[in-house]
Amino acid sequence: MAGFLLLAAAEVDYFVDPELQELVTELAADISFALDAMAVDERRRRAEQAERHARAFADATIQSLPGVFYLFTDEGRYVRWNRGLEIASGYTGEEIAQLHPLDLFTGQEKELIRRRIGAVFTEGASDAEAHLTAKDGTRTPYYFTGCRVLLDGRPHLVGMGVDLSARRRAEAEASLLRAIALGVGEAGDLDEALALVLRQVCEMTGWAVGEVWLPSADRSRLECQAVWHGATPGLEEFGRVSRSLRFAPGEGLPGRVWQTQQAEWVADLSLPSRFPRFEVARRVGLAAGLGVPVLAHGEVVLVLDFFLFEPTEEDERRTRLIAAVAAQIGSLIGRKRAEAERASSESRFRSLIENASDLVTVLDVRGVIRFQGPSSERLLGRPPEAMTNRPASEWIHPDDAAKVADAIDRALANPGVSTSVDHRFLHTDGSWRTLESIGRSLTDASGESVVALNSRDVTQQRELEERLRQSQKMEALGHLAGGVAHDFNN
Repeated sequence: MAGFLLLAAAEVDYFVDPELQELVTELAADISFALDAMAVDERRRRAEQAERHARAFADATIQSLPGVFYLFTDEGRYVRWNRGLEIASGYTGEEIAQLHPLDLFTGQEKELIRRRIGAVFTEGASDAEAHLTAKDGTRTPYYFTGCRVLLDGRPHLVGMGVDLSARRRAEAEASLLRAIALGVGEAGDLDEALALVLRQVCEMTGWAVGEVWLPSADRSRLECQAVWHGATPGLEEFGRVSRSLRFAPGEGLPGRVWQTQQAEWVADLSLPSRFPRFEVARRVGLAAGLGVPVLAHGEVVLVLDFFLFEPTEEDERRTRLIAAVAAQIGSLIGRKRAEAERASSESRFRSLIENASDLVTVLDVRGVIRFQGPSSERLLGRPPEAMTNRPASEWIHPDDAAKVADAIDRALANPGVSTSVDHRFLHTDGSWRTLESIGRSLTDASGESVVALNSRDVTQQRELEERLRQSQKMEALGHLAGGVAHDFNN
């Protein structure tokens, strides 16, 4: 409209009346000015809206950041922060606005943070690990970062803090598991190992009392094997009572854990139905407990009990940690039992070998002697150590070497099937001893195939058999000669 009026006013003959033409010109100018003003207002409105959107986006981003976010001036006045800082510190937004960043730190760490803040403003960036001290005095480990930025021409520090509690707990738990594995592995016996486990778990994770319950020899009841407790008065009484008790499957916390093979958390020890020792627990101040089974090869080999002074609902982190400790102990106990059984089996085997009249030999696939029984000295004149790790072919008669090698190959090709061979073996006195060997392919501890041989000295037997054959042959020849002579005479 304004453009049309301006064009009309410009035409000399469009308006006959000069006054009307002047009026139209003024009106067009006013409309044009108004439209320009409206356009300016629209651009300003859009700019303000974009700024609000950008600010809202920035606020949402800051609030969504993990951990704590902060922005403060070189004088230590907070300009921006997120809800995470309020939650971690326990201060309200109004209170944080009045705080200096150093107010959230204590002791030597306050001086550390002071130096690191100074480094940000002088060097551009820095970081630090320190404990953030909350309004209620709680100290939480954090990793803090800081970078220098210029806002409105003034230096500010912007940064974040990441809670290290979970990482520190994980590191402490891993350290505990390593210490337990090392301690149990180095312990002289099971009692020493279990006492070490109780002490380390209680001291490193805050339990007041720890107990170990072992099944009796006939597995009819649980007996308290070990107790560890702190220095709090009264806990000795709880330990004495525990040592005097026996629990059948399903009785008390240890018995229930034994029966179900499942961990159990008791949030309230004052209930007689859940905890028969409730009276002594109340006297000494114990309020909550946890029982965890230790399994080895699917069988409960012991039960661990731990107790706290504070009434506490189930703490999944504590339960998982103790379950991990129990699993590690079960694995170690299972391994020690297997080692003991293997040692006992090896001892019985060695006793049989050492007292056997026959010669026991183990050969690898190349025919090298890997084990030689002690009978070798009696039968062959050679001690076992003089033959071990040397090829058996060194002492086998050359005429028998091929058939011995063939027998070994047949044994290796047919695991579990016995193969026999007679061969001559050199004695230290220079004579040849005839051995009857029966071999079978086995797999050793490393998974490699070996041939186990059981050999008897049949030298005299074979000599007698040979003499008998010769005698029978001579007798047959005698009969033959006699018959021929008889026929000739007739």
